[in-house]
Amino acid sequence: KSAIIVGNGGAQNFAHGLGRVPNMVILTVVNTAAAGNFAISETNDATNVAVTCTNTVSYKVYAI
Repeated sequence: KSAIIVGNGGAQNFAHGLGRVPNMVILTVVNTAAAGNFAISETNDATNVAVTCTNTVSYKVYAI
């Protein structure tokens, strides 16, 4: 799992360390107070989970 990451509106990479494409990725939103409405999406490969999230929204990444 990742530390808390703060979205910046662009794609941010989290190296998951699995050595394969994850079977499941869980994104947990930690804080939306500064954002109001927000959007979050992810794509992944054998090295990284790339998350695009609204600026100032905090989240964690869990890759299994």
